[in-house]
Parts: sequence; structure tokens; C-alpha cells
Amino acid sequence: MIRFVRGPDGDAVPDLEEKLPGRGAWVVADREALAQIQKRNPFSRAFKAETRLADDLPEVLVRLLRRKCLELIGLARSAGQVVTGLEKVTAYAMKRPVGAMVVSSDAGPGAVEKAARLAGSAPVIDCFDRDELGLALGLDNMVHAAIAPGRLAARLLREVERLSGVQYGTRQMHDERQAIDE
Repeated sequence: MIRFVRGPDGDAVPDLEEKLPGRGAWVVADREALAQIQKRNPFSRAFKAETRLADDLPEVLVRLLRRKCLELIGLARSAGQVVTGLEKVTAYAMKRPVGAMVVSSDAGPGAVEKAARLAGSAPVIDCFDRDELGLALGLDNMVHAAIAPGRLAARLLREVERLSGVQYGTRQMHDERQAIDE
């Protein structure tokens, strides 16, 4: 779900942190649901005042959610909760559980399979390319990363789930069975 509030200028504003003041209206994080909202604009009724929607609402949400996910990956790195590089990720995953496995979207199919095997029961996130991951982690050509279990991993998984719903209308993360079957 994504919370919206009515801004002072009368626009519906996405509240991804869910902390903005005022009455909130919740929308399912799904591309089809957003398309229906753009047709009907139920925000005016929800906020009891004329409320405008951005014409490119799904694209705005995708940009905001992608940035939020990458910021969370960077934050996890700053907190020392990220291991990068296939060899280090493999060694890490052999010793302890993984909260989330990240593999670049432009990596080969073998990379996703390796990540799924290493992740165990943890989800594999594959919706960011190696340049985006490199910028978030402060490294070049990033393909594999493991995130330790905990609150940051849980927050990242929640945001990736919302991003996938808005961007594709379906879940983009893979669990072990899905990645191996593909």
C-alpha cells in the first residue's frame, strides 16, 4: 500500500515514509490500481477537497521507490550489513543466514541461479542494474550483494515489493524455486 496526502497546492502527494501530516488515503501498490485511480481520482472525495493527480503518477512512483530502495541498500552498506562480490557473498552465505540477496538485472541467467542457491530461503532482488547498484554501494560493476537479516533488509524487501507492484503489476523478486525454474 502507498499512502497519499493532499499537499497545500491541492496535489495528491505520495507519502512513502508514511509520516506526512494530515489525512491520508491508501492505494494498493499495483500498476493496474493506479491506472484506475487516474481514471476516477477518488482523492477529491477522500480528502473532501479538489485534489489533482500527476498525469505520470506511476512513473513518478517508480522513480521515488527506486531511489528509496537504492538509498536503503546504501544505508545497509554504511551500517556494515552488506557483503559484495561473488566470493565474499558465497563465504558469507555459507556461514550465516542472508536477509536478502541482490543480483544486478543485467547479469546473466547463471548469476540469478547462483544468487538463489546462496540465498537459501531469502528473497533475491534483481530489479536494479549494475550501475545503479554500484552507485548505491560506492563500487564499480556490482553484480552480487548479500544483505544481513534485520530491520534494514525487511524495509528494503517491503519497498522492493511496492516498487515491483507499481512498475510491473506483479512481484519481481524471486524465491529459490522461481529462480531455478526459470
